[in-house]
Amino acid sequence: MYYILTYELADNYYEAREPVRQLHFNHIQPYLKRGEFLMGGALETAEEAVLIFKTATKEVVEEFIQKDPYVRAGVVTGWRIRKWNMVIGITT
Repeated sequence: MYYILTYELADNYYEAREPVRQLHFNHIQPYLKRGEFLMGGALETAEEAVLIFKTATKEVVEEFIQKDPYVRAGVVTGWRIRKWNMVIGITT
């Protein structure tokens, strides 16, 4: 199953992320290596970011959020998880 995680970002996103940016990228690595994290990034206005997961359960995404340095440091101010029924495209 695919999940779309949308992060709401702090108003001072660019400044707030700097102290924890590498920790955030390090946090992603195990999910990436297991094939659960597919891609992510901020939208053009830096008000939101979108992260795409492929995993059997929503709990994996919830665990990711709870441990994410961006969430813990207040870089992320809110989030939404949605199951995505991907119909066509490149699958992994």
